[in-house]
Amino acid sequence: MAAPKPAPALKMVTMLLPPPFPADCRLVVFDLDGTLYRQSRLRWTMLGELLTEGGAGKLRRIRDLGRFRKLREDMSDAGQPGFDAELFRRAAALTGRSEKDMRALVQVWMEERPLRHLRAARVEGTAELFEALRAKGISIAIWSDYPIAAKRAALGLKADLVLAATDPELDTLKPNPHGLSMLLDRAGCRPDQALMVGDRMSRDGKAAAALGVAFLLRSTRDGPAGVPRVVDFKALAGAVLTAT
Repeated sequence: MAAPKPAPALKMVTMLLPPPFPADCRLVVFDLDGTLYRQSRLRWTMLGELLTEGGAGKLRRIRDLGRFRKLREDMSDAGQPGFDAELFRRAAALTGRSEKDMRALVQVWMEERPLRHLRAARVEGTAELFEALRAKGISIAIWSDYPIAAKRAALGLKADLVLAATDPELDTLKPNPHGLSMLLDRAGCRPDQALMVGDRMSRDGKAAAALGVAFLLRSTRDGPAGVPRVVDFKALAGAVLTAT
């Protein structure tokens, strides 16, 4: 496998960015699902499709996809590397499907069919924030527990660095901070020069804390006391763009 391309050379940035950006911010790492688009809205949409277009065996599909998500969460809590093959082995045993059938089910209903709905579910201000960060010379990374390329394209977003838990060089789920550490290395910046943006304290926030990276929660619900939070990115995009 070819070595990953290095991130573009960082510009020297001297400006007063709004909190929670670090004083010398060089990199912003975004989670994808639930952070750049509203995941709950998408899941309701996909449930409707499963019920109306799922055909024969649709109730079993819904049950098995739910079991797969739960199993993935449990393995994430365990924090073990090399999860992908073991995940589908366990999922196949749990659902009575073959591993090939389980992978096909996940690919169609969790990876491919949701793509057409992503743009409508994109969090307000996301594109503007990406543009503002790029205008200020700050690198953008996307780090996700799921494949990124197709979703990023469907959302209409560009990033300097991307890293998925399913990439062979990582193969580790959050909150293990190894993926975040890899992105810091690729961007050539220190933990105190980066900001992590995510929708889950137990995954994104925990990984950021492990490395001493500042964290911003993107959620409609209140987080822990002292953790900065935004519902969308509209105000933050404007604040970054006008920072001097």
